Amino acid sequence: MQGTLPTTIGLLTHLQLMYLSSNQLSGTLPTQLGNLYSLDGLYLSRNQFSGTIPAQISSLPLSALFVDSNTQLCACFMFDHSIQYCQKDNIGTNCDCPYSPCGNDPCQYNSSCISTPN
Repeated sequence: MQGTLPTTIGLLTHLQLMYLSSNQLSGTLPTQLGNLYSLDGLYLSRNQFSGTIPAQISSLPLSALFVDSNTQLCACFMFDHSIQYCQKDNIGTNCDCPYSPCGNDPCQYNSSCISTPN
């Protein structure tokens, strides 16, 4: 699959699992991902997403977040809860952000953001 994620993805409010890993998806992630109130797993690994991961997903009931191998994607927000499985290796490193969302697995509530060296 290739292309971008449409903003209408936010209409899937009862979606529990989104597995879009290993495609050729690109562009920015829509803020409407934050409307997926039932989402337990978000798998976006090995694509070509860019920009910042929308902070709106930080309050979703995620137990799994996989955004690894999106080298132009930046993560900059704090989670509202613990995340059991979190993979963010090989994402953007030139991000203007004082912390990263996952730190060491598992993601921790509030302490999930770890200061990065300047």
